Amino acid sequence: MRSIFTGHDQGVRPHGTPSSGMPTPGGATAVLDRHLRFTGWSREAEELFGLASEEVLGRSADAVLADTETGAGISSAAGDGGTAWSLGPRPVRRGDGRPVSVSLSLTPLALGVGASGWLLVAVDSELAHWEALGRAMLDGLDRESPVQLVIYDTDARVRWINAAIEKQFGISLEEVAGRFLKDILPQGEVLEEADRPVTVQCVACTGSPAVDVRYRSATFLAPHHERVWSCSYFRLQDEEGRPIGVCEAGLDITDRYVARQRLALLSRASGSIGRTLDIRQTAGELAELVVPEFAEAVIVDIFEPVLSGEEPRHGSTHPTLCRVAHRTDHTAAKDTAYDELEPVSLRCLAENAPTTDAATRVLALPLKARGTTLGVAAFARPQHADGSPQGRVPVEERPIGAAFDTGPRPR
Repeated sequence: MRSIFTGHDQGVRPHGTPSSGMPTPGGATAVLDRHLRFTGWSREAEELFGLASEEVLGRSADAVLADTETGAGISSAAGDGGTAWSLGPRPVRRGDGRPVSVSLSLTPLALGVGASGWLLVAVDSELAHWEALGRAMLDGLDRESPVQLVIYDTDARVRWINAAIEKQFGISLEEVAGRFLKDILPQGEVLEEADRPVTVQCVACTGSPAVDVRYRSATFLAPHHERVWSCSYFRLQDEEGRPIGVCEAGLDITDRYVARQRLALLSRASGSIGRTLDIRQTAGELAELVVPEFAEAVIVDIFEPVLSGEEPRHGSTHPTLCRVAHRTDHTAAKDTAYDELEPVSLRCLAENAPTTDAATRVLALPLKARGTTLGVAAFARPQHADGSPQGRVPVEERPIGAAFDTGPRPR
């Protein structure tokens, strides 16, 4: 896989290893003989210390690399001659008189038959500090960040994901690298936006970020529970300003999204249900409203006397119920859905209280007007809906059962 961080080929990152392709600072190199005199001086060393090779070769490293504050050279910190060692950071005076803080490391070096010396690497301490912070940031974004990150190439193929993606979706970098999102999550969809690959490619082409794009999908770990993310996108560019990819940052907003959808549903319910004294019409309005946003199937059963304008006879041993409305989502099996709803409806009427069945995800609510139970409505919740503990009805759903309080009632 091609790393978008460094521009070099690298293998796919195994889970749990650092993600950053950013190299450690290469530093300036020089060669010393066994007496710590310079025999080699690189162009990078010239730039770092402001000294040309002819000003350095043959001189002692103690003089060239002396600590400007203490005057100490480097020989006092040298090892036994066969062990690598390091020193710093320490302030060293450049050729132009300005100090530069450097970290030094020396590694034993064979210089030929019977000859030995040292390879010296000097790194600007401030640059090393900032590059270390950069590597720590990239590693943190990979393994510790709660924000879910994806990097696409300019063709919208996935090139990298962080651990937050792996954890929630149950997929690894090896499984998704080089693939399009639609092939990884074919059931996923962008809500009220353009198709995802178009979004990524548009950001790559125009450089204009896309903010708060809502994406909904199940995951491999929870295939029957859909979740919603708020995603933002921005373009990645190389050192010459050429687009090389797009970064996606996502946050799981499922709970907030579901709450807003329920509030919107209740708002529509309060404005559209119960405006007529026709109880059949009210029941039909309720069924039409809740499918498929709230339920995959619904039945509304009313006591027979209520349909004639009479009070229901609750003392009757076998009260007669009439089905005045029913509706199913096109994805639901009608017969199976209704069979599961009816037992919970009867239990709801027997208890005269909201009733749930966790196994079938059925919710039944008594329909009341001025304290009198007129009938029952039962809902088959979608498989991806967040379930409530058995016997407990979420507060947002209770007003649905009370839709008939302001609607038609017996005379």
